[in-house]
Amino acid sequence: MKTTRLLLAVPMILGLAACAQGMSEEDRTTMNSAVQAGQSAQAAAQQAQAAAQRAEAAAQRAEAAANKAERIYQQMMRK
Repeated sequence: MKTTRLLLAVPMILGLAACAQGMSEEDRTTMNSAVQAGQSAQAAAQQAQAAAQRAEAAAQRAEAAANKAERIYQQMMRK
């Protein structure tokens, strides 16, 4: 899953940033940009994961409501 890969990549990027002592200013700037992009991507992935969980819960509620409606319909048809 892309979300999982992304969540695992961010600590690696942060680790690389910690090794940036011997880098030029331009390389450090590039690394900082990559770190910020990685952090933003990680936050977005977490938000997407939370949204997917909410959607799954809503789908389960809809399925339960449909099952209840089916039971009510079947009871009405028996009368």
